[in-house]
Amino acid sequence: MRSSAAMVLLLLLIAVSAPAVEAGARGVISCTPADIDMMPANWNIDDGACVRVDLGILSPGDTLSFDVESDAAVDILLFAASSISVYQNEQNYRHDSVWQEESVFESFTGAGQWHWTAPSDRGDTRWYLVIDNMAHPQDQGNGAQGGSLASVTLDSQTITSPTFGIVDTIVRLDVGEHAVLAGPLTLDAGTQVDLFATTMEGHPDVFLMTQAQLDLYEAGGTAAARIGETDMLLISTERNLVWSVTEEYEGTDLYLVVDNRAGPSGGGAGTSIVATTVVMDLTPVLEPVISDAENLATVDVGASVMLDASETPNRSDQIPSTGFHWDTNGDGIDDTVGLTVNVSWTQPTNVTIRLRVIAEDGRSDSVYLEIEVSDISPPEADIGASETIRRDFDDDLVLSAAFSDNWGIASVEWLVDGMVIDSYDSSNFDDGRSFTFRFDPTYSAGEHIVTLRVTDEQGQVSEDTATIELYDSTPPIVASPTEEITVVLGTSYRFEPEVIDPESVSLDYSWDFDIETDGDGDGDPTNDVDASGDQVIHEFLSKGTFRVICTITNDAGVSTQIEYFVSVVSTSDDNPLGLDPLVLAAGAVLLTLIIVALVGMVGWRRMSNARLETLLAEQAVAEAEKPRELSLEEQKAMYGGGTSVTEPSTETANSPFGQYATGMSAAADPHAAEISPAAAIDDPDLEALVGSSVPIQANSPSSPAADLLAEFAADEAAVARDEVDFSHDEEAPIAGQVWSHEAASDSAPEESLPTPPPPAPDTAEIALPSPPPPSPAETESSLADETPAEAEADAESTLPSPPVPAGEEEVPTAPEPAAEPATEQPPSAPVDRTVQQDCSQCSQRFEVTLPEGHDVARTACPSCGSIETISLT
Repeated sequence: MRSSAAMVLLLLLIAVSAPAVEAGARGVISCTPADIDMMPANWNIDDGACVRVDLGILSPGDTLSFDVESDAAVDILLFAASSISVYQNEQNYRHDSVWQEESVFESFTGAGQWHWTAPSDRGDTRWYLVIDNMAHPQDQGNGAQGGSLASVTLDSQTITSPTFGIVDTIVRLDVGEHAVLAGPLTLDAGTQVDLFATTMEGHPDVFLMTQAQLDLYEAGGTAAARIGETDMLLISTERNLVWSVTEEYEGTDLYLVVDNRAGPSGGGAGTSIVATTVVMDLTPVLEPVISDAENLATVDVGASVMLDASETPNRSDQIPSTGFHWDTNGDGIDDTVGLTVNVSWTQPTNVTIRLRVIAEDGRSDSVYLEIEVSDISPPEADIGASETIRRDFDDDLVLSAAFSDNWGIASVEWLVDGMVIDSYDSSNFDDGRSFTFRFDPTYSAGEHIVTLRVTDEQGQVSEDTATIELYDSTPPIVASPTEEITVVLGTSYRFEPEVIDPESVSLDYSWDFDIETDGDGDGDPTNDVDASGDQVIHEFLSKGTFRVICTITNDAGVSTQIEYFVSVVSTSDDNPLGLDPLVLAAGAVLLTLIIVALVGMVGWRRMSNARLETLLAEQAVAEAEKPRELSLEEQKAMYGGGTSVTEPSTETANSPFGQYATGMSAAADPHAAEISPAAAIDDPDLEALVGSSVPIQANSPSSPAADLLAEFAADEAAVARDEVDFSHDEEAPIAGQVWSHEAASDSAPEESLPTPPPPAPDTAEIALPSPPPPSPAETESSLADETPAEAEADAESTLPSPPVPAGEEEVPTAPEPAAEPATEQPPSAPVDRTVQQDCSQCSQRFEVTLPEGHDVARTACPSCGSIETISLT
């Protein structure tokens, strides 16, 4: 297997290095075949031989580069597939229609390089490059004529044109010629221009010119005026130059010129043919620009904003229409594509806009813009009423409105003459798109302004107004369209019609007192103006019946008439007695006053009787509710009425208080003996007092019962008695005393106890001197000042004592001991002796004030009369 591969390789090398085949005897040239895929390749071309290289099928604009080197003179020829047969058939091929002259180099020796671009005058075509080392009959001695072996090396590559390649080709110029290879070119400042040149023949000059410079040059001038920064003069070897377009030449038409004329200074002489390859490429500037950026710092909410990148440098079409990418919400992701885009934001915000441009060659660059989105425009409000609207009072006015805002509506208000009638907020502002209103009589006729006021969320306000002309279409209203009156002949009568018209500011009154005559000649005898005013005084000069017409006209020109039927009478007709009318009027007034007085008296009398009946009824109710007074027996039963406290009771066995009656045991009750001791004592305090069955003696030791009886005895001996006051919840007083001197006298003992002797006088004490007796004058003065009652009391005190009854001896009274000096005691605080208690029978609460020295008592309930025991503790 290896030997077979080696054999094939050897045969290929022999074929490549073998001498080119000579032309056949029949005059048909047969060249050694080769193709571009074999490049680079080397051939030894014998005299009279050639090599044909198949360049393949090329499209217009395809460019190939060739590098060739030969040690002997050869002809390099280029043919299309359709014309190479002319060469191979030994026909005249030295013609522009047969070969491609710009890529033909005869008698070439040495090394050279050139570029060739497939012409655009045809479609896709197969092309052949021929390296010729032969003499042809048609050469006429031109070109290489062979005669020796030529060693030729050839390399050919397809050139991929750069994205912004302007020109890449070989140019041939005769002596004194020039060629404009490219232009006009309009470039952006900052665009990079790459120039490359190499020559196969001659030494040309290459440079850039403006339109003005080119015009001067082509008019026969020299190349002195040119863009000096782009000069490549006297090209003899491969040359490169890079130039950045300055602002001076931005947007200016530029041209690429190849010169084979004498000059400029330092350039080629232009004395030989030129065959030079020139290449020009661009690297356009990438500098994205957002147009009108200064006016986009703040934009309106909801407003459509056009983001424009048209000011981005793009004179070389370096950025396609799809190369403009926009990030409109600041999230770093492209949202839309286009040279210009329209965006809007529905809410106030701050956003960073990014414009990223991507060039045709894949390069990219970005620019950023900060935008504040806020509500800067007021809302739109439109009522749509361009003309005045006329409406009558009480007619419905209906208006429709259109309003909107770029962000949001906060409120909608309808106003009439500056006063808010309807108001809506953000939750129901759509209800404010219509407005219905009725002008009532509080409004005056004339023009009124209806205003629509719209406020947005930013607080900006817009208004629109409509003018309403309010008029009154209803006539004035009168109390009666006809009236009948009687007037005395020769007296003046005041006409005062009752008219109302709330819708009119003023009313016009006209009076026609003669409806039989058309005074103004308008054909209507009832509208003559004989007088005017809302009050008219008129005197009728003759008796009879007359018709008077009053016409009332309002502000709107609408009128109403009142027709008066006036009966004019004389005084004798209405007053047969011949009395003066004033006297008659005074009599009528007096009669009226008398009638009113009589009616008033009757009414007052009835009112007085009704009031008296009411008072009597109230008094009867009060008497019925008044509590009854206790009888004398009931009062005695409360505090006494039994046997003497010092006399033993005869009912010792039946008394619940032992051998003595207390005066409160109700011994007078015949049924008292039937009550058991346990049942008779319901009060726990009394039960404690009488709990002992031992008889109580007068001189017995102190006990609760004895103390109580002693207190009763002391009270009975007192001359003056305190009244027991009590009250009840119903505050009804109870008349009568519950303690009296007579009761105490009845229970006094028949025999007084002996009076103890007075204590012996203390010799240590000093007797106070007695006051001197009063003088006669003082006595008379005191007697004169005494009242009759005091004088009677004094007389009784001076009467002699009654004789002592038989059998009784008068007990001598011991002299009173001398009084000891009194010592002042601090006053004690008064003790509240008021007791409140609920009745055991009717449960009503009543109140009793116990007298001094009595802490326990029995009293009747003011409500039901039940005898209740009360105690201070």
